[in-house]
Amino acid sequence: MPTGQTWSNIHKICIEQLLQICEDELQKGPQTIFRDPSIGWRGYLQPLQMFEYLRELIEDTEDQLQDLDHRDLSDARFYCGAESIYSTHYLYGCAPFDENFLDHREEEFTEVLKQWVKNVNREVKSLEDPDAVVPWYIIRYVLSFYLSESKKIMKIHEEKDPFVVAKKRNIYNICDGEYSVGSSVTKERCLWQIDILRKYFISEGLHPSDERYESHNFQYYGEDIITRGNICMYWGSRMWPRFAIGWPKYTPRPPSPPEEQPVQMRPVAVEPINPTKRYLTELLAIIEEKQLVWNMPEGDYLELTNKLKETFDSV
Repeated sequence: MPTGQTWSNIHKICIEQLLQICEDELQKGPQTIFRDPSIGWRGYLQPLQMFEYLRELIEDTEDQLQDLDHRDLSDARFYCGAESIYSTHYLYGCAPFDENFLDHREEEFTEVLKQWVKNVNREVKSLEDPDAVVPWYIIRYVLSFYLSESKKIMKIHEEKDPFVVAKKRNIYNICDGEYSVGSSVTKERCLWQIDILRKYFISEGLHPSDERYESHNFQYYGEDIITRGNICMYWGSRMWPRFAIGWPKYTPRPPSPPEEQPVQMRPVAVEPINPTKRYLTELLAIIEEKQLVWNMPEGDYLELTNKLKETFDSV
C-alpha cells in the first residue's frame, strides 16, 4: 500500500494539475460553461468549483471492487495510473467517468474536467511506483478531502474573498470586457483561490490560526520548506492513514506467452532412407532458403516446390 512519500507525490500531482487547468482556462476569457447557474452570463473556472465537479465526474466503483465474487483487479479502468487512458483498456464504456454526469452536462465543460483526470492518470503512471496506482474511487475520496480543506482555508481568508466583498456591496455581477460575469465566478476570485490553495497545499501549508498548526509542529515545516519541501510531505502523511488501506491492489495480468510459430512442413523421409528422397529434401530446403535472395516470384516458387513434393512422393 502507498507510503507517506507516495501520497506526497500523488498529492502534488492532483493539486498542481487542478491549478494549472484553472490557470489555462483563465487565458480564454469568461466562458458560458463556467457561468454561475443562479445568475447566468459568463464566468471563470474556480478551483473550489472544480473539486466539486470532479468528484461527480469520476464514477464511484467502490462496490464493484469490493465484490469478491465478480471483481476484476486486473481491469486498469478502475485504477488511477495503471494504464494510459488512451490504451485499449479504455476503448469501451465511459470508465472512469460517470456516464450519468456526462449525459447531463455540456460536452465542452466535461472535456475540461476530463483533462484533469487524464493528466493525473498520466503523471501518476509516470512515477513508475506500483504503490501509487490507487482506485479511482479513492481519488474521489481525496477530492472530498481537498474540498473540505479548501473551504477551511477560504473561511480563514474570507474577508479577502472577492465574492464575499462583492456581496457586502450588493454587487452580483461585474463587467469583464464586453461580457457580464457573476460575482462568484470572476477572474479576480479565481486568481485569489489559486493563490491561497497553492500556498496551502504546496508552498506554505497550514495558517497559524489553524488549531492544527502547533499540534502538527507546522512551524518546523514552514521554516525548512525551501530545503526540505515538507509541505507536500505533511499532506502526504495526512492522507496516508486516511486513504492507503482497505482497498484491493491493482493486479495486472501476466503477459501472454508468445505464440509458437508454425514449423513449415517439409517431406520427411521414412527409414530406410531413399538417397533420392534425401537429395530432393535437401534441394527443397535450399530453394526455401534462397527464395528471397533469388527474388523468385511466389507463383513460380509454389509451382516448383509442388513439383518437387510430387516427385518425392513418387520415388
